[in-house]
Amino acid sequence: MQASRFSVLIYGETGSGKTKLTRVMARLLASLAPGSVFIADFAPDKAGVGAPLGPVERAVYRRPKGLRAPRLESRGDCGIMMELARLNARLTRTVLEEYVRNPLPALVVNDITIHVHAGDEELVYEAMEAARVFVANAYYGSKLSDNCGLSDREKRFVEELARRVDVAWRL
Repeated sequence: MQASRFSVLIYGETGSGKTKLTRVMARLLASLAPGSVFIADFAPDKAGVGAPLGPVERAVYRRPKGLRAPRLESRGDCGIMMELARLNARLTRTVLEEYVRNPLPALVVNDITIHVHAGDEELVYEAMEAARVFVANAYYGSKLSDNCGLSDREKRFVEELARRVDVAWRL
């Protein structure tokens, strides 16, 4: 596998512009290298948090159907929250595994923390290492905090990912 040559993490609170900036970067990459960009869009389908990146012309776009917003939909019930997080992990795993099997030079991930709420963090790092250019955004804040452990796992992951990338951009 080829190591990332350039990696960016965009992170921050809800509504800070993470998706908008990620979309601009995805469009720029696709215009510079048509057919070389793989977009993994993990924005939930429910509850109005986060926004899908949407397809980008001349890029491969994958967005699993049925992604959920565990903290908002569970209304604080830890059992439901973790059940929804595990569902998201199964759905997002297939997209990340697809990328690792057949990587393109650039990988863009919208809402990467949806995967790591209950998914394999090492799969994220494997996908990152397979890319020459890696761009991801992640929630990092307090508005969506919970008492079930999901927010703590998310925070630790974002902090570790921020240490591993070339540019960690907090909005």
